[in-house]
Amino acid sequence: MAGKEGGDDLEAGLAVCTIVAAKDVSRAEILADSFRTVYPDRPFYVLVIDSDFPLVAEPIRQLALRDLPMKLERLHLMALIYNVTEFATALKPQLLLALLERHDMVVYLDPDTRLYAPMDELSYLRADADVL
Repeated sequence: MAGKEGGDDLEAGLAVCTIVAAKDVSRAEILADSFRTVYPDRPFYVLVIDSDFPLVAEPIRQLALRDLPMKLERLHLMALIYNVTEFATALKPQLLLALLERHDMVVYLDPDTRLYAPMDELSYLRADADVL
């Protein structure tokens, strides 16, 4: 299966993402560091839900609400209705949709997660399903 980035194996298009509020960017950076230890050449994205200002350094790729495939008016309404945790949870499908346009496999990890070993099992599971 050829990936959207041109690779032939399932991990060729792997990207990992998380969602945080600006006050929790350090959590995303710690997660990104653990991810890059295991996958040094793969992209890590962080959606910062309440800031358009650059808050993370390369190689982390920061996204903002405007990068999601949803109208900003609707996103702003959601931000008024939900608390920060609920808003981040509600945005997961939109973030995954946006990143699946660029990558074959996208994994969402909560910002309080750490990665200590390769996620080899995902390649096997993905062979049988499009969504896990």
